[in-house]
Amino acid sequence: MKLENMVSLPSLADTTIIMGYDPNTGYPISISANEFKAYLENLNSLTQTTLQINFVSGNAQQFSIALPNVFEFLQISATNPVRFRLYSTQAYQIADASRGVTPNATKADNIICDINLIAGELTQIGNPPFTCFSSNGTYYYTIDSTNNGTITITYLPF
Repeated sequence: MKLENMVSLPSLADTTIIMGYDPNTGYPISISANEFKAYLENLNSLTQTTLQINFVSGNAQQFSIALPNVFEFLQISATNPVRFRLYSTQAYQIADASRGVTPNATKADNIICDINLIAGELTQIGNPPFTCFSSNGTYYYTIDSTNNGTITITYLPF
């Protein structure tokens, strides 16, 4: 006997799936089950993308960059030691400017990531990968380094 003959399964049409949380508001980012199904079908067609950022020696250099509103952060690597911090708003970037490497960032710091690549460990893989979200696709990042170099970020755009 088939399972569907034994159990009445609910329709997925009214099901909502929480994909993550908006770092600006803390509200859940949710999609319908049908949207999630389309997302999974589309996932196979997505291609990893790399972004290279050149940096110069100096403290707390702040920049903005346009990226997809939502993307999966897969990996970061650098040619020289560097601290890289990513934010969804400029206000969060400015508010976090004076925090040192320690203490570690917390949810209250409103930071997407704070990655410190050191000599001998110039690559960090998002394990597991994490989702980045900005309501308008503009992200803000801060770079601290005592050397010139290049950062390469690998991500999966959604």
